[in-house]
Amino acid sequence: MSDPQIDSKMTEEPSMTTTSAPAFVRVSNPLSRRLLRIGTPMGPNVLLTVRGRTSGQPRSAAVAVLESEGRRYVIGAYGNV
Repeated sequence: MSDPQIDSKMTEEPSMTTTSAPAFVRVSNPLSRRLLRIGTPMGPNVLLTVRGRTSGQPRSAAVAVLESEGRRYVIGAYGNV
């Protein structure tokens, strides 16, 4: 059975405003995606690919996966992932 207090914390909207990533991150993201796509280990980072809702085109983003107490959490450092 899950703890309702923990579950409510996971669904709360963040109080911080979303800012765009710094320029060096935007420039290095394509390289990171290529390295992750070919299987290069990069710490907790993995490539998350989803199909676009209206276009149907695959969209990929590098995200970090954190495992804590047997549960996995996806962390996107900048903006909505």
